Amino acid sequence: MNAKAFTLIELLVVVAIISILATISLPNFQHALIKARVAAAEKEMQTLSTAIEAYALDYNVYPLDGNDYFDKQEAYYDQLRIQSVLTTPTAYISEIPNDLFHEKNMHKEDLVANRNFQFGPPYPYIYSSHGNFMSNSGSPRAYYIFSIGPNYLFDNASEKEDNFVIYDITNGVISGGDILRKGP
Repeated sequence: MNAKAFTLIELLVVVAIISILATISLPNFQHALIKARVAAAEKEMQTLSTAIEAYALDYNVYPLDGNDYFDKQEAYYDQLRIQSVLTTPTAYISEIPNDLFHEKNMHKEDLVANRNFQFGPPYPYIYSSHGNFMSNSGSPRAYYIFSIGPNYLFDNASEKEDNFVIYDITNGVISGGDILRKGP
């Protein structure tokens, strides 16, 4: 018998140890990946917020969301409108970044049922102004930018803050809620 070769038992023990280590480390890697995507989404929303604030400095009003350009019965968020406002004639931002958590046609039935979002992939971060012309309350005084968050759902149930459920990483990495940035 050759003393330099591994026995079958030794190989099975090594494979078992490697599989145990992989089982332990895979959830940690997934949580680190989600935390990184949340941080990147918050940074992109901050960049978009900076562009909106620069626009507001020039025009003394926040840009309208697409909801303000339709009558109340046909209200849609038109994110292409906010992109055109922030990119031409002055380029406050080159383009509205895409939501890192909203991929492909994930919520097509949700979009059709609610009739709130009229755009297709790639999905940008949602911009919504408040205090708009359609509600006869004057120019927008504030705005929200939000992402659907790591649970990949639009959340608007209990625990509302202006109809948004806020994502909180302390509730678990893949907890409910949208990632929200308010302005000003």
